[in-house]
Amino acid sequence: MTKYTETDLELATLEWLEELGYSVVGGPEIAPPPDSERPERKSYADVVLEGRLWLAIDKFNPDIPRDAKEEAFKKVVQVAHATPNLTLNNKIFHSYLRDGVDAEYMRSDLPASRPGLFFVYAILCDNDSIYIGQTDDIENRWKLHEQGKAAKHTKKYKPRMLIHYEELISREEAVARENWLKTGFGRKWLRREWNAGRTRQAGGTVAGDKVRLVDFSDVKKNDFLAVNQYTVIDLPARGAQAGNNTNRRPD
Repeated sequence: MTKYTETDLELATLEWLEELGYSVVGGPEIAPPPDSERPERKSYADVVLEGRLWLAIDKFNPDIPRDAKEEAFKKVVQVAHATPNLTLNNKIFHSYLRDGVDAEYMRSDLPASRPGLFFVYAILCDNDSIYIGQTDDIENRWKLHEQGKAAKHTKKYKPRMLIHYEELISREEAVARENWLKTGFGRKWLRREWNAGRTRQAGGTVAGDKVRLVDFSDVKKNDFLAVNQYTVIDLPARGAQAGNNTNRRPD
């Protein structure tokens, strides 16, 4: 009778996963520094590869505001401590993979773009600064600012809310109005009007949504990874492996 070891089973499983499209790496390849040249874990206690998790959240949820995505990220990373019950925590993590993570955020309710219509807008950022810009699609521009993709300022200082916008009928008028609002007099006027509640602000309704961790509609878009983890074990001072103090075996 052929002896079938735990190692045989592990290697066979890794081959099956690779055939299904998984990338397979050895645990030492992504070990914490300084044990690896390309570490993906901060410590051996990490059970979530945070870099890969964030890339998946950002990729599969382009219309979710960054703050909501960051909150979902925290829930997944901290799921091991969600309750005192390990079994329940595993079930919560499985539900995140299957159904996504619940998210709530303020929807801006901005007007849709129309031919011949341009917008000047002002965004209050988390450092209390006001970013001023102009666009022909304010709804899409606001989403890009939330994602940190529209301007260096709103990438560094997160947008809190869109506090004012105006509609104009030409790009030239929009640029001229933007330039004036950026002057000292323009910024004082904007602050005064906003504090008095006279600016044209975007609406604020609460939107409920799911932050997806896996794309089930097209599995090829996912970056599945199987890690062949290793455990270091002590070896005897005598016998076939005498002279070696440790060995690595799949675990």
